[in-house]
This record gives sequence, structure tokens and C-alpha cells, in this order.
Amino acid sequence: MLSKNQIWAVGLWCFLFLASPIWAQDPAIDSLLQKIEQLDDSNARYSTYRQITRYLFSINADTALAQCTYYFDKIPQKNSDLYFWLGLDKASLLTSLNQNQESINVINRLMHQAEISGQYTRQANFAQGIARKFIRINAPDSANAYLILAEKTCNRYKLNAELWRIANSRAMLAGYLGNVKEEAESYEQAWRLMSRYDAQSKQKGYLLYVIADYFYVKQDWARFAHYNELLIQYFMTKQKDIPINHMPISSHRDDEFPMKPIKDAIQVLNAADSLGKISTYVMTVSELNRNYQQINKPALAIPYMLRAEELLHKGKDFNSTKLILQGLQNNFEQQGKYRKAYEYAIKLRNLSDSIYRQDNADRIAEMDAKYSLEKKERKIAEQKLALEQQKLQRFYYQFGAILLGIIALMSWFYYRKRLKYHQTITAQENILHEKEVVALKQQKDIAVMNAMLNGQEKERGRIAKDLHDGLGGVLSAVKSHFQGVVQEFPEIKHSGKYQKTLDLVTNAGDEVRRVAHDILPRALALAGLQPAVEDLAESLSSLGINCKVEIINLPKDCPKSREIMVFRIIQELINNIIKHSEAKNVFIQLFGQADFVNLMVEDDGMGFDVESAKQKGGMGLSNVKSRVAFLKGKIIWDSVIGQGTTVNIEIPIR
Repeated sequence: MLSKNQIWAVGLWCFLFLASPIWAQDPAIDSLLQKIEQLDDSNARYSTYRQITRYLFSINADTALAQCTYYFDKIPQKNSDLYFWLGLDKASLLTSLNQNQESINVINRLMHQAEISGQYTRQANFAQGIARKFIRINAPDSANAYLILAEKTCNRYKLNAELWRIANSRAMLAGYLGNVKEEAESYEQAWRLMSRYDAQSKQKGYLLYVIADYFYVKQDWARFAHYNELLIQYFMTKQKDIPINHMPISSHRDDEFPMKPIKDAIQVLNAADSLGKISTYVMTVSELNRNYQQINKPALAIPYMLRAEELLHKGKDFNSTKLILQGLQNNFEQQGKYRKAYEYAIKLRNLSDSIYRQDNADRIAEMDAKYSLEKKERKIAEQKLALEQQKLQRFYYQFGAILLGIIALMSWFYYRKRLKYHQTITAQENILHEKEVVALKQQKDIAVMNAMLNGQEKERGRIAKDLHDGLGGVLSAVKSHFQGVVQEFPEIKHSGKYQKTLDLVTNAGDEVRRVAHDILPRALALAGLQPAVEDLAESLSSLGINCKVEIINLPKDCPKSREIMVFRIIQELINNIIKHSEAKNVFIQLFGQADFVNLMVEDDGMGFDVESAKQKGGMGLSNVKSRVAFLKGKIIWDSVIGQGTTVNIEIPIR
């Protein structure tokens, strides 16, 4: 059933919903305002007024302002909470309509009313609010004057708990004026004042976040680490699991250009490590790990994560330790280092067992303490009141039943936890099995590719031989026969088609030899990889491309099949450059070492988006990737649009 207050609130709301267009002209509204003012619950009154304002604002901001002004002026008690609340609503509406000076005038009016009615905390807060508005409208001198007024009010009436707010506003003013030193000092002063006079403030998390974020932006890593550590400790008193997305460092993520956050995170880690800010180190490492995974370089995060594990080793921060162990497990798993991932999965399991044992020990100690206390009480009761033995006996029966119930409940929880643990282990074993199946499939795919590539090379050799020895010989015979006919019939020389026919036969023979050479270069078959690559580079000059070749310490005992595959990779990269890059200069480097060969092909062409090209699955990139995979090598694409492309490939000799 609705109370009297609720009936009046609903009635007023329904009336205004239907009659809001004629609000200012209807005198019946005055009587409704008087009756709503008589309600006992000021929160209900304010809520009703505010609902009206919001409804009207959704229709027309000017109408909302007019009606808010109307019932604000009608409030009889100028020192009531409702008066100040509605005054702030009116100031907010004026600000939303860009009437900043009018908004300041309203808050000024509220400030003087607060002073008259002896509400000095409100007076100081209103003065500070006016100062902030003057900062926003580029009036720093006026802002400073109101901040001085707020400070005087706080000092006069010993409102020490409000001083940190003024220092925070001074930091805003210093930032607007470009005084970086004063801005930093004001933020730190705000924290000192809050810690001293308003330690239980609900705004502590907000202030620490603002200060930590400020020093992060200014790249003052030591002070950022200090205040970020305080922020984490504050959150840990509220909740055990701190969402990293609620920390300042996460607000500076840049998924499009992650290298800047990575560099900043490393600076924060160095500062946190040197200052012993372990919680900040752990949170920052988690963000760094995320950024490195985003650019597909998870291995670079490993040293920092191992350092975090080392810092947490002797502590009892189980949640942070769990976060780092999970990060290491996922990181090694992403790199394909499943043995290391499995080791950290075991560490995670052991950590969970440790947490469980600690909790269990605490519960047992608590029960033991309770039991000991009960024994002492029983002894005292037996000594003092023998007549109450029967009553005590009933109590112990009840206590035993409760204890058995607790043990049964604990046994049930233990059984559930063990069951969940076994389910988790089973799931992990299934995942490992699936990964083994994927690895076997990949090995099978490589074997199939091996057979296919070997078959291709054999077929290339056969076709090249047939072209050179078969069709090339036939064309040479045709040319010789044609020249013999000309000697027998000299008058043919004077025909206009003689020279054209001779040129066609000659060009056909040259073309057959060129195609045969492209399919299986003669230099590669006779002299090896180096002359073949140099011939390939020389052929680019006819296309207007300057190609420089540098071959150092190329192993002499490299299998012929591998030399052919390396040549095919270079040939495919050169074809891609000719087709797509519009390059003028190309650099090919082959550098041999003990167990592998490094290949680098660099051009100054237009470049391309590597990730986009991989997703499209172009034949050029796919051919190179498949051949490198066949040779069990590694490939790194480095390309910037407008700045050319560099491809680095590492291939084992055997």
C-alpha cells in the first residue's frame, strides 16, 4: 500500500506528465508545491522534482530550465537541503545550455545562503565549485579568488576534511596555467591532506586514480609507481580480485599502436622494482604481457613476468601470484612451449592446494579455539553451579550436533572441491591430447608438402630438359634447314618475309631457352646457388631494377635439394617485388653460419600491410611460407607502407 508521501509524489508526477506545457501558467501548481513541501521525506521531494526536470529536459532544455527556476523560487525554506539540491540542478541546466556566467551566479547565490544559514561546509564546496567553473571559461584570476575564499572558510571554521578538495582544484588551475611543478605539488598536497584529515573518505579511490594517472601522463614513473601502489592497496581493502581495467595504466592502451604503452610499461616496471612496489609491478606486468601478445611477441614479456614471480615468491599474496602464474602458462602456451606451460599449470594447482590448506588450517584453529573456550566455560560452570549439569549436558549435545553438521558440511565442500579439481585435470589432459593430435596433423601436412615439392622439382627438371633438348633442338634444326633452303634458292633472300621468318625462328629458340632456364637455371644445376642468385639479380637490370647481391660464407656441403628450395624462395620473393612493389633497388644477402643460412631480401618499394596480406592468403606469401615451413625455417616480414619491405629468413642447413 502506498504511503501518504508516495501518493503525493505519484500524483504530482502524473499531473506534470499531462500538464507540463502549461506549467508556468497554472496557479494550481502552487498549491501542489506547498503540499509536496509538507512531506516529511526530503529525498522523496527532491526525487519528484528531479524526475520532472529530467522529463522536461528530454523534451526541451529551455522548458526544463524555466520550470526548474519556477519551483526553485517557490521553495519557502531557503536553508533546506531541497533548496540547495534544486539550485545545483538549475546551475547544471544553465551549464548544459552554455550559460556559464548565469550558472556561476546561481551557485554564488547558494554560497551566500549557505553562509547565512551557518552551513559552512556547503559554503566552502560552493566556492570551490565556482572556481572550477571559472577555470572552464578561461578566467583563472577569478578562479584563484574563489579558491582563496574556500581556503579561508575551511581555516576559519576548521573544516580540515575539505582542504584536500581545494588542493585538488588548485592542481587543475596550475595545469590550466601550465605550471607543471605547482600542479604536481598540489596533487601531492591533496593526498597528504586527505590522509591526515579525511582518511575514511569515499573519494580516496578517485583521488588516488587522478594523481596516479597524472604522473603516468607526465612520465614521472617513480611517483606513478608510489601512488599506483596506494591505489591498489586501497582497492584490495574493498575486493580481493582487482580488475586491471580499473587501473590507470589500462586507460592508456592503444590497440592500434601498442609500442608506446609497452615502452611506458617497461619504465613503470623499472621504477616499481627499484622502489619495491610489488603490487604495481604485478599489475603492470599483466598489462605488458597483454600488449606483447597483441603484437605476437609474447616471449618478450617472459623476463618481466619471471621477475614478478620472483618478487612474489616469499609473500602471501595468493591472488597476485595466481595472476602471474596464469599469465606465464598462457604465454608459454601461445609460444608453443607446452612443457613450460604444463610446469606452470602444475604450479597453479599447487598454489590452489596451498590456499585450500591454509583456509582449512585457519578453520581448524578457529574451531579448536572455540572448543577450548567451551571447555573452560564448562569447568567454571561445573564448579559454580552443579545444579546446572543437566542444562550443560543438553548444550553439549546440541554443540556436538552442530559440530557434526559442520564436519559434514566441510566434508561435502571438500568432496565438491576435489571433484572440481579432478574435472579440471581431466579437461587439461584433454586439451594436451588435442594439441598432440594437431601436432601430428601438422607433421603429416609437412610430409605431404615435402612429397609435393620434390615432385614439382622433378617435373620442372623434366620439362626444362624436354624444352631445351627437344623443342630447342627442333627449332635449331628448323633454322638450319631454312638457311640451307636459302642457299639453294638465293632468290628467297630478296623476299620481304625472309628476314621476318628468320627472326621469328631465332626468337622462338631464345624464348624456349629462357623458359627452360627459368624453370631450372643452368647456373644452379652446374655451379650451385651463388651463381644462380647472381644471374637472377643480373636479369633484373633489364627491368630497370638495380639489384645488389651479398653472399658471405655460404656452406659448400649444403644439400642440392636445399639449395634449389632456397633459390625458389628467392625467385618467389623477386617475382613479388616485380609484380607489386614498384621498387627501384633490391638487396639480397645470404649469410652462412655453422648450422643455418640467413637470407635477407630488402626493397625500397611501396610496402604493404603484412597482417592484411596474411588474412587474404595471397599465393606469393603462401608459397614462401610453405617452402620455409618445409625447410623447418623461420620467417619474419617487416613492411611499412611507403617505406619498402624487408624479409628475414633463417633456414637450417640440414
